[in-house]
Amino acid sequence: MEAVRVDLDLGPQADAEEVDRAVGELLREVRELDVESAERLPGGPPPDGSRALEVAALGSLVVSLGRGALGGLAGVLQAWLSRRTGRTVKLTLGSDSIEISGGSDTYQRQLIETFLAAHAKE
Repeated sequence: MEAVRVDLDLGPQADAEEVDRAVGELLREVRELDVESAERLPGGPPPDGSRALEVAALGSLVVSLGRGALGGLAGVLQAWLSRRTGRTVKLTLGSDSIEISGGSDTYQRQLIETFLAAHAKE
């Protein structure tokens, strides 16, 4: 499986310091899993149509998964989502992506696991 890009959005109320702290905490949790690598992506240009305040609420990681890390990564990302309302996770593998926010914990985890598992078979 190729590396998965994980874009994190803490919502419009988050400042750059909060984003930095949340991304750092998630990165530490992901590195405790059976992953080949996990790195924070440097900030790039803002997405088209975004405002400066929106960009401050975004952080990104790139994760190369080990064989046994699919369920673990899904659990870590779902837990991150549930820590505060208004959070969003966008996973990207190649040209496919899924964005998750809201819904039950079980539903979030199932979406993440299904997306990752579908790409693990490729």
